Amino acid sequence: MLAKMKAIGEKEMREEQLVYDEYKDWVKSLNIELAHEIKTGKETVDTKSAAIMKAKDDAKILGRKVEKLDKSIDSFQHEKQDEQAERAAQHDEFMDTQADYADSIDSLERAIQVMKTQNYDRAGAEEFLQKEAASKPVMLRVLGLMQLSNSQGDGSAPTADAYKFQSGGILAVLESLLKKFQMELEDIEQSEANKHSRHAQENLHMKASIKSMQGDRRQRASMRAQRKLDAKKHEGILLPAQEELDADRKQLADILATFDAKTAVFKANQEVRKQELEAIAKATEIISSPAVADSYKTHINLVQKQPLALMQLRMRGSLSLKATRNNAQHHAAKYLSAQAHALSSKTLALAAKQVSTGPFDKVIDMIKTLLTKLKEEAADEADHKEWCDEQLKTNKKKREKKASQTEKLLAEIEALSGTIASTNERIATLAEEMEDVTEAMKKATAQRQKENAENEATIADTKAGVQAVKRALVILKEFYSTQEDFIQKSTSARLVPEMEEYKGMKGAKGGVIGMMEVIETDFSRLLADTKAAESQAKAEYDEFMKDAKDSKQTKHKEEVKQKLGKDQDQFEVARLKKDLKGVQVEAKKANEYFETLKPTCMEVQVSYEERVARRKEEIAALEEAYKVLDSK
Repeated sequence: MLAKMKAIGEKEMREEQLVYDEYKDWVKSLNIELAHEIKTGKETVDTKSAAIMKAKDDAKILGRKVEKLDKSIDSFQHEKQDEQAERAAQHDEFMDTQADYADSIDSLERAIQVMKTQNYDRAGAEEFLQKEAASKPVMLRVLGLMQLSNSQGDGSAPTADAYKFQSGGILAVLESLLKKFQMELEDIEQSEANKHSRHAQENLHMKASIKSMQGDRRQRASMRAQRKLDAKKHEGILLPAQEELDADRKQLADILATFDAKTAVFKANQEVRKQELEAIAKATEIISSPAVADSYKTHINLVQKQPLALMQLRMRGSLSLKATRNNAQHHAAKYLSAQAHALSSKTLALAAKQVSTGPFDKVIDMIKTLLTKLKEEAADEADHKEWCDEQLKTNKKKREKKASQTEKLLAEIEALSGTIASTNERIATLAEEMEDVTEAMKKATAQRQKENAENEATIADTKAGVQAVKRALVILKEFYSTQEDFIQKSTSARLVPEMEEYKGMKGAKGGVIGMMEVIETDFSRLLADTKAAESQAKAEYDEFMKDAKDSKQTKHKEEVKQKLGKDQDQFEVARLKKDLKGVQVEAKKANEYFETLKPTCMEVQVSYEERVARRKEEIAALEEAYKVLDSK
């Protein structure tokens, strides 16, 4: 018996060691797998967290730049409005001054014309000017300037006659004032033209600056919105990754904690089994020693050497006991056979057969052994069921997890592939748009060069015409001025003849000079208009070229950005495919492990609950049979 106990103990110790080693290897493999998943998940969480922080920081910086640009745009627009208001006030003031001078010149010209055609003496001339001043207040200024001129002359000079007055005196003062007013008007008009040109250039500059800042503002606002979307996108990936990482960490911690607990139990069991085997070995050694063996032989011999009468008495008692035991053994066998038929139990049928044919003492031991075996099988099956449930649950969770990861990775790969296709289309569109802008710039440059050549030729011709007309006017005016001086000098020495002295073609003088002055004015106006048109065309061309270059540069930057984004997306697709391959490998392993679990954990003819119920009934039947036998 001790030898059998030792063999059983050593066998169970080996079996327990094998089970623990298999369990240890499984924990080690799962630990490696979960450690890899935790590392990968932590890298994903750290990467996405950093990306979210970077995207939010970029969005804040871009937001501050947008606010700064808004302030700058508002400042420039207010400055532009103030400049326009100031320019409008200056123009209104110029129009008033120009009208004042125009009225003064017109009044002077009419006064001079009237005085040249009428024979006024000084008093009459002044009276005429007083009447003009009554209808045109601007003549008061002329009278004031005339009085100032008279006060600077000789106050004792005698009053000139009408003809003398016509040749000098007040007429000369009026002509001098007319020339002075005309020069001042030209200066005012030239100043206004310069102010208008400067204002136009400044307006173009401010308009271009505002437009450029608005473009920058739109671009930075778009970039800020994109960075916010990037942050949301990363957050959408971070949250599931963090949950998965926490789940993996918890699962690993639970597995390791369970492993530590089971390891402690295993070590304690092994120590107990070791001590048990040592005790059995020591007991076997003691029983096998000569002292025990001799004592056994001695006592056995004493029993065998007892008197015959005592043996006969015991035999008689044994015969009576044997009959009772046979009867109990028959009833127990019959009961077990009935239960075996009712439960369809081969175990009870075999037990009934052994009970009915075997020796009574061995039958009781057999039932005890069978009960112990059934209980051990029940415990082993419960442990096996618990192990299967745990393994199936873990395996199912892993297969579902890998399937979810596969679907997620496939969806991300598909989404990124769509993004890459859209990016390619956008890059092609940007390339076409930049080619269109380049072609438009080329056409605008050719048109501008042609227009500039025409304007330059017009300006050159107009300048030459102005110079020629001015020279002609100088010649004509010198001629008529010489004639008037000659006549004035000759009339001071002699009386006026009856016929009117020839001073040149008076009608032609006014007509030709007036015509020449009109021509000069036309040339000057054409020159000014051409210069203004040239300046405006150049400004518009410069503005168009700047806008085109800015547009081209913006599109180029966007193209570079799109290409970088495409490269990043392609890199991400490659990484996702690599991750997908790894997940599929792990999913395959999980499915293969599931197939190994099926035969022992799932493919059974009778459910676990039915097996437990049947085994309980078998144990109950054996215990009942044991009670019948044990009572005898």
